[in-house]
Amino acid sequence: MANNPLVGQIPVEVNNVGVTSVTKVSAKRSRQVTVKFGAYGAIGSAKGQFKVTGTLTLAVPKAGLEIDIQALSDSEEGFSINYPKGAERWACYGCHLSDDELSNTPEAGETEVTINFVAAEMVRVA
Repeated sequence: MANNPLVGQIPVEVNNVGVTSVTKVSAKRSRQVTVKFGAYGAIGSAKGQFKVTGTLTLAVPKAGLEIDIQALSDSEEGFSINYPKGAERWACYGCHLSDDELSNTPEAGETEVTINFVAAEMVRVA
């Protein structure tokens, strides 16, 4: 696959609004899968439910964050996160903040907020 262009930046949307200050994003779904064995060998596999977790890291502009962390935290319904994965479009729905963190490195002049979330589901939407 010579000269196959790779994905670079991934634009992220929170509640369908682009967030340009996202410097890092990760979304993960995992589930337990167990292979069942009997006296004569493998019987089959049993799959659990997906658990969805993720992280957004945002640069902190002097004017303030583009998203209202407190409003996201207080939301009973949760929020959504949308992002492309190559030609596909994925979404995490029913997101809730699990924790958030502010970090500052004065020497480098760097300040970031990291938001960890859990989601009810992660689905491919296009």
